Amino acid sequence: MGRETNFEGWGEPLTELLEGVRNATRALLLGKRAADPGAPCPIDRAVARGAGDWTFGLDFPSETWIDGWFLERAREGPLSLLTEDRGWRHAGPTGSLHTFDHGGPRIAIDPVDGTRNLMADLRSAWTVVSFAGPGPGCPRLAELSGGIVAEIPTSDQSRVRTLIGDGHACILEERSLNDPDSTAPRRHPTAPTRNTRMTNAASRRRRRWPLD
Repeated sequence: MGRETNFEGWGEPLTELLEGVRNATRALLLGKRAADPGAPCPIDRAVARGAGDWTFGLDFPSETWIDGWFLERAREGPLSLLTEDRGWRHAGPTGSLHTFDHGGPRIAIDPVDGTRNLMADLRSAWTVVSFAGPGPGCPRLAELSGGIVAEIPTSDQSRVRTLIGDGHACILEERSLNDPDSTAPRRHPTAPTRNTRMTNAASRRRRRWPLD
């Protein structure tokens, strides 16, 4: 899967990425709440200034997870990845690369969009991913072939939402956090389905809107 360069072929690796970010971030948030919700904690502090924004303690678990995910995917095939803490980086099976000229996809991720609200356990944050195929430089909006916005819920939420778009359709999925098999990016967003169909199950709701 990781060697493909289209959005459909990256469904499983992106699912793994999103779930890893969510699990790592919520584990730290739940640990803070269990200890003492009102006590000062390193997750509340700005600890570094990255390539795009301040990094808080709550951001570190997701950034560590992304680093490992990036290296693992690079062993399967070349890719470029943009993160707030590191900017653009490029790698492939032979190691680090220096340019976009490698024939692999270009992926940008904001792992925790809404850090300040989530670290106070006020409301959800979101992981935002954009995907573009191979190209000679930083992708422009017109080059994107897919995008995902995945929820990182607060400590007292039991459900999670994910929105996927690929230029042909948008899919909104809501599922229980205890349902590991229903994460939407595992399936192709434009798989045949009745327009704006709502699937109601005990743990999952899924709705699709065509864009063309």
